[in-house]
Amino acid sequence: MDLLELLKGGVWHATSAVNFNAIYADGCVKASPPATRYENSFCRSLGKVSLFDFRDAPNLWKAIERNDWASFTSIPPEGASVWLRIDHSRIHIPSCVDLLKEWNDGRDSGQPLSLNMRIISDLETGRAGDLPTTSFSEVLLIDGARTKMIPFDDLAADKAEEFFAEPVAAGQTDFARLMEAAQKRSNLK
Repeated sequence: MDLLELLKGGVWHATSAVNFNAIYADGCVKASPPATRYENSFCRSLGKVSLFDFRDAPNLWKAIERNDWASFTSIPPEGASVWLRIDHSRIHIPSCVDLLKEWNDGRDSGQPLSLNMRIISDLETGRAGDLPTTSFSEVLLIDGARTKMIPFDDLAADKAEEFFAEPVAAGQTDFARLMEAAQKRSNLK
């Protein structure tokens, strides 16, 4: 199944397989983890957990075409990642429009924080404070060309470990191929 079809309609947090184990053990996604590769994330600077909002993403293709969020999604072209589906009926999640407005307001007023931070417009949103694992409904495991959706429950960490322990055939995720094709199209313009 196409990865975008799996993500459609949901709100997701993308992380690595290693960080998933820490999230599972901590009982939350930390809004301000000790050290991450996302130091310049606008969400992180506000004490928010970065999320990807596929509920109503009218500009999704623009975001993919710009390729400005590939490095933030934890999906290397040939590697493992974990996407956590947030049950937005259990917890309020602002839309990506809300976060973009907050960023634009800060930028327009000359706030240094907004000027030096990254935001993934048209797709990224954020939730203030730590995000409890009780708000997760499903886990999407991605490893090379393989994907597997599992429920977020007491066995999720064990199931993820089993999935990632299986041998991986060389290949890319559908999503990585989609982003790669968009990048090639934008280079032709």
